[in-house]
Amino acid sequence: MPAIVKAPSEKFTSAPAASNKQQQTAAVVASSDSGQPSAVDEAVDRARVALSRGQYQQALAALEKLSPVPERRADFWLMKGSAHLALRQLEPAEKALAAAQLLAPDSADVAVQRAILEQEKGDNASALQILKDAATRHPDVPEVFLNEGYSQQELGAMQDAARSYRVFLSMTEGRSLYVAQRQAVHQWLAQFLSASD
Repeated sequence: MPAIVKAPSEKFTSAPAASNKQQQTAAVVASSDSGQPSAVDEAVDRARVALSRGQYQQALAALEKLSPVPERRADFWLMKGSAHLALRQLEPAEKALAAAQLLAPDSADVAVQRAILEQEKGDNASALQILKDAATRHPDVPEVFLNEGYSQQELGAMQDAARSYRVFLSMTEGRSLYVAQRQAVHQWLAQFLSASD
């Protein structure tokens, strides 16, 4: 799922994608023998939909109803961490995303959410390190480059930010899901280019 731009000057945040191959592989499938989705599957799906709609409390409510907690489900921890992060509840977000990281260390979605957490904490250097590592493993994930550009911009590395933003624009050309992000990045690049002339 593409990153969400709140305003051109704010962070580029993202809700986790439903189709991340590494995430699906890392999750322990908890479907019943009949092939029907389990209660955990349904709760994670409800949380994912709520997150995509900006309904962060509802996402948490869907996940917190589960008993026992599905400790081996990376997607559960990713959704929970993402909801806490969107609500600016950084400590529980960090705990949930750490659990997701342990279960799915190669997930681009987890890396982007962890980087956004570091951005929220004001540690863009750590965020950038997470994103650079993710970029080497996932060179096809636009959110990695979008958030990499944001952290570089915050660190004052404007040329690097412009380069990351251009990669993002190239990757998302013609993709309607990224219209708002592309507009914000184009606006930033135009301001950057006019200031450097």
